[in-house]
Amino acid sequence: MNKNILGAFCNLLTFKNQKRLSIFKIEFSFLYIRLLSLLLKEGFIRGFYVDFINRKKVIFILPKYANNKNLFIFKYLHKADLTLNLYLNSFNYIVYSTKKGVFIKTNNINVIGIDLIQITVI
Repeated sequence: MNKNILGAFCNLLTFKNQKRLSIFKIEFSFLYIRLLSLLLKEGFIRGFYVDFINRKKVIFILPKYANNKNLFIFKYLHKADLTLNLYLNSFNYIVYSTKKGVFIKTNNINVIGIDLIQITVI
């Protein structure tokens, strides 16, 4: 997976959440669709949809808030972060990639895959 796309994706979700926008758009990418589908399934966003603007495909994301406050921080895991022993609890989740797809790790069980994103509940 492209680290520049993942880093930008995490920055975008976290930065846009700080502004508490009810909806925002990003460029279309199949990687974004796979990640957003997983985030939606697991309850980290309210929804998303694909549309066209000036004949160009874009993705609209509906972030999730509670009492007008951010719920999550999304952080791209750099190689330096991967050497740390990331402690998973009810406030931290890891999005990881395997040959079978993209999943969310919710416990400290070792899974063969590549850690991509850390999601922290705030």
